[in-house]
Amino acid sequence: AEVDRLTNLGAAEIKEAYEPWLAKWMPKLTSNDAPLNPYRVLWDLQKTVDIANTIITHDAGSPRDQLSPFWKPTVPLSYIGWGKTTHLGVWARYLDSWEKRGGCWRIIKRMVVYDHEEIREATPMGQQIRSTRDADDPSYQFLVSRKWGDAT
Repeated sequence: AEVDRLTNLGAAEIKEAYEPWLAKWMPKLTSNDAPLNPYRVLWDLQKTVDIANTIITHDAGSPRDQLSPFWKPTVPLSYIGWGKTTHLGVWARYLDSWEKRGGCWRIIKRMVVYDHEEIREATPMGQQIRSTRDADDPSYQFLVSRKWGDAT
């Protein structure tokens, strides 16, 4: 019954519910905190690009949660939302032409050559060594054991 009620809401009722909901989110969407939060980045992106000529997608997890409630597509099929965790794989190379301008090297032409692409369901990796982001991390121990110094 609730699904039917929500499905049948008119545009005025949706707007009535949307505006107060969005107002609650505006402090996060417009926050000047450093570093910028993902909500602010996506809010500004939406205000910067030509949405009618933009196709956007997201990673699973928090990027999906941050993008899907706020991005307003203006044309069909311009928002690609993933309903389950997938692996998007693209193997590509850049073929760049460089030129020195004003004392700085700049890319003046870029060609992307795609070697492989795939979309497949993500599956658990099993018993892998996991990072810990502290002194217990295998990378930390690796560097210390090779006398690269204390990594702290």
